[in-house]
Amino acid sequence: MAEELVALGVPLRHALAVVGKVRDSSRTIAREFVRLSSTTW
Repeated sequence: MAEELVALGVPLRHALAVVGKVRDSSRTIAREFVRLSSTTW
């Protein structure tokens, strides 16, 4: 993903920061989904 951003002209440092934020957000979403799906109705 960072390579694609750099190819679009985004500076490498910023591309890596964006990838890190996306990764962290994805983990948070996945964790909440697991918590939600394990809730008994």
